[in-house]
Amino acid sequence: MGTSRRQLKAMLRKNWLLKTRHPFVTCAEILLPTLVMLMLIAIRTQVDTRVHPAQPYIRKGMFLEVGKGDTSPTFNQVLELLLAKGEYMAFAPDTSETRMMINILSFKFPLLKLVTRVYKDELELETYVRSDLYGAWDQVKNCSSPKIKGAIVFHEQGPQTFDYSIRLNHSWAFSGFPDVKSIMDTNGPYLDDLELGVNTIPILQYSFSGFLTLQQVIDSFIIYAAQQMTTNSVTEDIKSPSKSYGILPWTQFSPSNIRLAPFPTREYTDDEFQSIVKTVMGVLYLLGFLYPISRLISYTVFEKEQKIKEGLYMMGLKDEIFYLSWFITYTLQFAISSGIITVCTMGTLFRYSDKSVVFVYFFSFGLSAIMMSFMISTFFTRAKTAVAVGTLSFLGAFFPYYAVNDEAVPMILKVIASLLSPTAFALGSVNFADYERAHVGLRWSNIWRPSSGVCFLVCLTMMLLDSFLYCAIGLYLDKVISKENAVSYPWNFMFRKCCWRKGSATEHNASNLNVKVDNNHHKDRPTSSGPALEGISLDMKQQELDGRCIQIRNLHKVYNTKKGKSCAVNSLQLTLYENQILALLGHNGAGKSTTISMLVGLLPPTSGDALIFGKNILTDRDEVRKNLGVCPQYDILFPELTVKEHLEIFASLKGVNDDSRERVVTDMVDEVGLADKVNTVVRALSGGMKRKLSLGIALIGNSKVIVLDEPTSGMDPYSMRLTWQLIKRIKKGRIILLTTHSMDEADVLGDRIAIMANGSLKCCGSSLFLKHQYGVGYTLTLVKTAPGVSVAADIVYRYIPSATCVCEVGTEISFKLPLASSSSFESMFREIERYMRRSGPDSNAIGRDDQSYLGIESYGISVTTLEEVFLRVAGCDFHEAECQEEKSFSTDPVVSQSHKKNFHSKLCGNYVAVIGFIFSMMGRACSLSLAAFLCFINFLSMQCCCCCIVTRSTFWKHSKALLIKRAISARRDRKTIVFQLLIPAIFLFFGLLLLKLKPHPDQQAVTFTTSNFNPLLSGGGGGGPIPFDLSWPISQEVVFCILFLPLGFRTLLFFWWHSIYKAAGYRGLDRAHIGFLIQRRHLLMLLRQQGQLWDQSYFL
Repeated sequence: MGTSRRQLKAMLRKNWLLKTRHPFVTCAEILLPTLVMLMLIAIRTQVDTRVHPAQPYIRKGMFLEVGKGDTSPTFNQVLELLLAKGEYMAFAPDTSETRMMINILSFKFPLLKLVTRVYKDELELETYVRSDLYGAWDQVKNCSSPKIKGAIVFHEQGPQTFDYSIRLNHSWAFSGFPDVKSIMDTNGPYLDDLELGVNTIPILQYSFSGFLTLQQVIDSFIIYAAQQMTTNSVTEDIKSPSKSYGILPWTQFSPSNIRLAPFPTREYTDDEFQSIVKTVMGVLYLLGFLYPISRLISYTVFEKEQKIKEGLYMMGLKDEIFYLSWFITYTLQFAISSGIITVCTMGTLFRYSDKSVVFVYFFSFGLSAIMMSFMISTFFTRAKTAVAVGTLSFLGAFFPYYAVNDEAVPMILKVIASLLSPTAFALGSVNFADYERAHVGLRWSNIWRPSSGVCFLVCLTMMLLDSFLYCAIGLYLDKVISKENAVSYPWNFMFRKCCWRKGSATEHNASNLNVKVDNNHHKDRPTSSGPALEGISLDMKQQELDGRCIQIRNLHKVYNTKKGKSCAVNSLQLTLYENQILALLGHNGAGKSTTISMLVGLLPPTSGDALIFGKNILTDRDEVRKNLGVCPQYDILFPELTVKEHLEIFASLKGVNDDSRERVVTDMVDEVGLADKVNTVVRALSGGMKRKLSLGIALIGNSKVIVLDEPTSGMDPYSMRLTWQLIKRIKKGRIILLTTHSMDEADVLGDRIAIMANGSLKCCGSSLFLKHQYGVGYTLTLVKTAPGVSVAADIVYRYIPSATCVCEVGTEISFKLPLASSSSFESMFREIERYMRRSGPDSNAIGRDDQSYLGIESYGISVTTLEEVFLRVAGCDFHEAECQEEKSFSTDPVVSQSHKKNFHSKLCGNYVAVIGFIFSMMGRACSLSLAAFLCFINFLSMQCCCCCIVTRSTFWKHSKALLIKRAISARRDRKTIVFQLLIPAIFLFFGLLLLKLKPHPDQQAVTFTTSNFNPLLSGGGGGGPIPFDLSWPISQEVVFCILFLPLGFRTLLFFWWHSIYKAAGYRGLDRAHIGFLIQRRHLLMLLRQQGQLWDQSYFL
């Protein structure tokens, strides 16, 4: 726990320093979401609220009379409209009662028979309307199938009960019929406190469309039929058209018009801004959030791209600490943003809502946005690509809102869409707007109440759930997605025991790696003999027994490439001892960096393992990294941090105490020679200074194992010598692994030198051992005064008969002398010295014919260098491997065929590869067409040359070369082709899919019955109107209008009034609960008292 706390503190300090280095960017991340809300507040000040006075809807002198008014069309007007358009009115079922009703009504309305169609039942009617022939032209009958604009469907036709439905075409009304549920909400005794006033438009649509006209005509016929039966009229008279016309009192039972009056409402203030902002606040705030989200994705992916994240892991940083530090950083940042937004909107946008609800709402969205960014970042290794795709993905997660914002969409679909947190946020903003517009506000006591078809509690819960879901997916993908230089786990690693407990190295290796071990692969390239190894001392053997060394045991690494399997490290066995520096040499691609990556835990070995001070690199990776200091071949540095800050952060990661950290950092700065650059940011350092800082990071913290991968690359000779002295000085008590391409560096620093070639260890030992083992002896070089002088060679052959003349160019001749001939060197050199030309003042006295002069100007001898040993060991093997590889791929048909099969199997098994292959073929096709175009250009250029236009000819040549270059780049850049062609098509497809998935359900039938009204007052059966407070002034006006209504109606009207009823503590009664209701049921109840048993439950 102490290590985790110390590492988290160091990472948080690093994030804080990165934020403070860019103060304007950090302020923009915090304030941009706030600026969006301030913009809405500014718009809010420009939108005036509208005060609606108390509205009785029944004005003085206005008679509420059935049969008067012009809000609904007459039945004759409806029939004339149908006849003019060639459309019909349907009746079902086809019974004698139905046809009797049609015949009787036809005497009053003659056009009815011309526009009437009778169907067997309702199913036949629906089948016809849903058929493809509906409204289409019939080629056989040379006419079109008529459209049905309305239907009367009887479910019961007496004699005691009538039950029917009125079904109208949705497109008949002027602007389409609204949802029937939004017109009359009669469930419960109280009004919704989110409702302001009365929306008369849906009611008027029912009136203008003719719905009420049809209802009035059918109800009038039912009342008339009931009256005739109760007065003992003969049924035959009713069924007989000639007789029924004479007795039908149309003036009594068939009024021409109907007028409606809603319940009165009290004065209220309507904030029209909230009704507007509910549709745009979600997307506007999301746009303000794009910049901080893009910065978070950029930070996390940039550290991955620059391999800083890997360097931190090599220094012992735990995986979860890295992401936890960024989560805490941006959590604090979004908490500040949410707090500022809460303060700014508390008296404007969210005046009536609880301030804690506002803060939690915005803060929850910030948490989910952080986790979504973390999840998105796991897919990318390039910061620019991640920012572009990540911000588009974050913005695209909002668009499902437009598919589910309709109230008719089921709640389960809204919950599924809310798995995308931007959609959940947008749905929650609708709740805020509804509650603010109603002057109620969202509080913890009402967040469970739905508005606009969605519940705020569901939105808040889904955003918090999304945070955990994105976090889990991100952690899983971070483990599973294959990375360039990191361990990747199989997709089902969480279901394996070794994931939850430590096991043996073999079990862990087999279960955590997604590369299968091919035990026969390393046999493909057998070596003629084993590596040349120098014997070890007793002290080294004792270190192996005590575990004070690094033991690499049969380490093997195989990569899967397009050409097949490639062996990077082939069964490496090597031991590194304490107090020594092992210089690991090899050509590029020999396996040095791969070996180091496996030792530090960045890459998983295909087989084999290694022990570092007795700790296994597979099972004890965290313990190994505690004692590990790494200077990779790339600089793991933050461009915005200074030298001192780097050393302080990595010292904290390595466990240096706070008390001694300042001293340790100061000492290390002096050691690496950066005392004058201690407060300089890394961006301003030269390449050599950056290598010094990387070396200091590796050495700080007294790590027992130091891995230096080309530490002096880019340094000047003076700095290189100082670095060599430093490395020699700190090797006591440590194991140092050094890789370099400088033979002098390896010769000076390496206590033991190991040479690798093609993944295999070729030799290991001290410099003298290698030179003796692979050296060709000494090289003697003689410089003659004249080219033709050959007497000097006689002297060499006389003393050393086995000498070999290597080369003779001009006046210089070189001999190779075996190592065993060193005993003859003294006498040979004496004789050469005796016969060399004198360089004294008497040299001119010596004549050309002097027998003591053999024509030797000078001579020199040198021993075999380490570079020669390296070229002999690694160079020949490298060229031999290239020849074998080329031969195996070009001459062996079996191997070639197997590689082709392997490629095609991978192509079929990998969907991404298939897509890339398709686009590659498309690119080649485009390149062929481009080649034809280039031929045309070449022709033009030739014409220009023929015309001796040199400048234009050069222009066409340059253009041709550039076009060819662009064509080749476009063909190979599959990602660009995918983003230009495939990604837009995918977005278009999903957009159309969302529109297609948007539900358009059939509206459910609504039964007009008084049982829904006031069940608490009526004992559950209903029937009474909603009570209102007669003490209100508006109620006085309503009573006055009703008391003075004329009583000359043939049809009696009953008005039911109740005394004051007010539920304590319920805000709904603070609104207009004043009203009256004219119910036809009351009229039918009166007829029942007179002995008539007809019951019709519809009302006007």
